[in-house]
Amino acid sequence: MRKVVLVLLILAMLFLGCVESNVSSNVSSNVSKVERNANVTIYQIRSGPSEFLGKKVVIRGTYMGWKGDESPPVTRSDWVIDDGTGKIYVTGMIPNLDPVKDIGKNITVVGYVRIADGKPYIEAINVELE
Repeated sequence: MRKVVLVLLILAMLFLGCVESNVSSNVSSNVSKVERNANVTIYQIRSGPSEFLGKKVVIRGTYMGWKGDESPPVTRSDWVIDDGTGKIYVTGMIPNLDPVKDIGKNITVVGYVRIADGKPYIEAINVELE
């Protein structure tokens, strides 16, 4: 009887190990696929905003506070990120940064591309200070 229980326990552990391995590899491959497809430049978004409309993107760049080249698309609290290829406004989430004193800090924005008055902007769902 002990041998049967021991064999069943070993089989259960092997089975659970295989299931966990498949789940974690599927999750990590899905995350990496999203990250791979989401990393774009501001230049790419500005060059073809309709191609990115509604898509999740990741922008890594420099916090520019309110220093935009145009008026904010949604509210006066919208702020700007510059990734070296261009600048774009961000709305939705306001980072815990001073719009004057913290200009130049590196940040990462995850959000969705939106368009207002023909101009693209990012509706942030996550903002991280690097």
